[in-house]
Amino acid sequence: MEGVCMAILAFFTPSPQALLILMVVGVILFGSRLPEVARQIGRGLMEFKKGMGGLSRIGDQEKTSTALQEPLNAGVQETSHKRFELPMEEEI
Repeated sequence: MEGVCMAILAFFTPSPQALLILMVVGVILFGSRLPEVARQIGRGLMEFKKGMGGLSRIGDQEKTSTALQEPLNAGVQETSHKRFELPMEEEI
């Protein structure tokens, strides 16, 4: 199965000459707009990186909240079997 996949990838992988021709055609067609396209690609990558950073921060917050929650759960389990009686307030 791997041999078939490698053969398919080798068949669809462009040669260096084909890549050069594609780049020349791209420059001819989009030469005047290349700076704008590069800017848009850069902005897209920055947004992607910001989004990935946000996901890692969310993961860190979840780890922190889990670490803080464990001692609280232990305290609840300790006191869950005890009965607390509150003192009654005297009626005025």
